[in-house]
Amino acid sequence: MIDAENRWMPPSPHRERILEALQSGAAHLVDQGHRLPPLLVFEDGGMIPLPRVRLAATRRGPQLVAAEESDSPGMTRFYDVCGSIDEILGQVREGRARDPEEMAGLLRDIGYMVARLGRREEQYRAFLQAVQAAVKAGFAQLPPDAQQAPERLARLGAALGLEGAPPGDVATITSCAEEVRALAQALEDHLARMREVAAEVHRAYQAVRGARNWDEQAPA
Repeated sequence: MIDAENRWMPPSPHRERILEALQSGAAHLVDQGHRLPPLLVFEDGGMIPLPRVRLAATRRGPQLVAAEESDSPGMTRFYDVCGSIDEILGQVREGRARDPEEMAGLLRDIGYMVARLGRREEQYRAFLQAVQAAVKAGFAQLPPDAQQAPERLARLGAALGLEGAPPGDVATITSCAEEVRALAQALEDHLARMREVAAEVHRAYQAVRGARNWDEQAPA
């Protein structure tokens, strides 16, 4: 973690749970610019300014949530829709008086998170389309026949007199040698095109991954 992010990090035990979320790919940090705290953006839709993230008891056990006093635009109270739904249903089932402003805020959070999930699905679809186009272009490239190499090498060997026959003249040797070179060059050119296909897939992967840590198994 870079110093600029570390200075915004909440203390223990919140810090350790945040690091777990980052390392598992369940969340990633988004820079907001100079003198503004990074956002902890969850794959499940939630978004909380890093300094305001807290590990707190919820209706689903200890979870990362926004500090209670942190109701601000562009931030959700819970990290996913289920957390918001559980809070609403919990209050309903307890039969306690509900704060209309709190309920409206939770509904806004849910709408925002669902919209974010929808946008993320569009990003994955764009990734798949980019990969599909790259793979289609790759398969459209007809590879040279590397199996021709033994035959061409045998002809060159014969022209050089390696097969017991008298060696050929310069023109014959040159022609046979150039056949081998041409096959190798065609294969090199084909592999360069295949490498570009692989690079295109890699670029699409990097774009959809963004700043997320996918070194370990990450959520969808």
